[in-house]
Amino acid sequence: MEPKAPCPAAVPSEERKFRVLVGVTGSVAALKLPLLVSKLLDVPGV
Repeated sequence: MEPKAPCPAAVPSEERKFRVLVGVTGSVAALKLPLLVSKLLDVPGV
């Protein structure tokens, strides 16, 4: 039996990062998107 890759849950939490996909519809949402993205970047791990 071959060794398996480590489980992602076994990786320390400070090394894990989330990937966030943001989609918007409408002109007002599109105008607010830069503000939303800047706030998301302030969240640790994103």
